[in-house]
Amino acid sequence: MKSRIVSSVAAIVAALLLQMTAAVAVPLLAVDFGRNVGNNPATPSLVQPGFNGMAGNFPLGPNSPPPSLSATFGAYTVTVSGDPYQSTDYSRVGFEDTAAAASGIDPSIRTLYEDALINNLDLNDGSGLNLSIQGVTPNAQYRLKLWSYNAENTIYSTPTSFGPRTGSTTSGTSGSVTQFASPLPTSLNDYSTTIIVSSTTNVLDIHAASTANFGGTRLNAFELNNVPEPAAICLAGINAMMLISIRRWRDAT
Repeated sequence: MKSRIVSSVAAIVAALLLQMTAAVAVPLLAVDFGRNVGNNPATPSLVQPGFNGMAGNFPLGPNSPPPSLSATFGAYTVTVSGDPYQSTDYSRVGFEDTAAAASGIDPSIRTLYEDALINNLDLNDGSGLNLSIQGVTPNAQYRLKLWSYNAENTIYSTPTSFGPRTGSTTSGTSGSVTQFASPLPTSLNDYSTTIIVSSTTNVLDIHAASTANFGGTRLNAFELNNVPEPAAICLAGINAMMLISIRRWRDAT
């Protein structure tokens, strides 16, 4: 009888922990940026498995009005844009495909790293890229993972900062990725940073900009996840402690 109770409690605890892990592991939204090859929407670059694809042209559009691109994925709408060069020139903003230079990357992850949303500014004045994610819950915290890599950048090792956009309703932490061609990425954790953000509205506004050297700003992809609620973490801890206590009781008797 005692062994049945122990087994039942252990199964319940394991199921709860598994549900919590699964909820964190499955992203709310994952988007891989790519280019319409030849600026032809019928031939977008490949998409990393497990991600949604969002492809555009280079340049992104004409200078007036300032160009941007939006796409809807279920409950979320993603909008991207870039800052101008010399106040009105947006010709350096768009999407690139560096498939030839990225050919040495393992095929299982290559499609994420071989293309990106870019701003080819050779400035370090805070200009860069803008990412908006509409559809989030106001005041809820989110974990946002961002990738920045350029297989063609063999000259300028370029640190790139990611964080809440100044003047927006988004707040949170910031992170940095040093964007360079080598070493080649070997997993989907390379050339990435994760920040914790929230917004008082239903839109997260993120800004990316190089902070040194002249490699421009790159955003290959992003992944949006919930931040586990403290109550859920506490419950998992209590369940784990309960399992340990039961095991000790069983061993003692």
